[in-house]
Amino acid sequence: AGTTITNGTVKDTNNVIWRLPDSVVIGVDGTVTATAICSKSGAVAAPAGAITTINTPTRGWTSVTNPAAATVGAPAETDAELRIRQGQSVAIPSITPFEGVDGAIANIAGVTRHKLYENDTGKTDGNGLPPHSISAIVDGGNVTEIARTIRGNKGQGVRTWGKTSVTVPDKYGNPHIISFSRPTDVPVYGKITLKVFAGYTSQIGVQIQQAVADYINRLMIGDQVLLSRIYSPANLGVVSGGNARYYDIQELLIGKSPEAVAAANINIAYDESASCKPENIIITVAA
Repeated sequence: AGTTITNGTVKDTNNVIWRLPDSVVIGVDGTVTATAICSKSGAVAAPAGAITTINTPTRGWTSVTNPAAATVGAPAETDAELRIRQGQSVAIPSITPFEGVDGAIANIAGVTRHKLYENDTGKTDGNGLPPHSISAIVDGGNVTEIARTIRGNKGQGVRTWGKTSVTVPDKYGNPHIISFSRPTDVPVYGKITLKVFAGYTSQIGVQIQQAVADYINRLMIGDQVLLSRIYSPANLGVVSGGNARYYDIQELLIGKSPEAVAAANINIAYDESASCKPENIIITVAA
């Protein structure tokens, strides 16, 4: 307890180094929670429990782990993404506190996506938000910086709601508890049955898997996975004369587990986000 870790770094099972904040103090209970930043840029993943090695030994620091999976980094910003960020940036000096909070969160370093909800009524809403509250769902970014940003931009008397709570002092040192949430990942699985024509190859099946996974991974926090929308990426270049001409989709099923796929939409809660790996999509060729 009381040990200060200065410029600490840790390693995951792939020997990737993750940097801790400049100074981290172990609490009286012998533990401390901090946000680690990957030393590598790009889409680097670290599943829960993968970060277990202390890279900078410090007296009094005996172990490390990550109870939750790391937020996967994003590649270099595209022109389209830049335009979106620019729109968020100009929302900071907006006419409403809600838009100001939304724009400020978008500009926090490390935040890859977020969604802000507001309940300005006097009753608990359908998402469970209490009266006169906001709930920020934030992927990436430092927890303390997120909390400070929300407190500095929200309106007076507005309650914050979420599963993660951070105490933020005001300029007089008075503590304020700010709450927000990390999105809960919902893996999506699928099964696509094809009737194939001359020219179809297994590589086309791989392209279908990738296209469907890419579409699902681009969905925003809280977006439903609509079955009808999956047909578009699954039909490769159907309008432009692409590989879709080599097959016809006979059946398309999706679900939250391989055993529970169906011809139905997947409901995603307001604080959840859908994700998909290409191998989660099973391609079957009908006899």
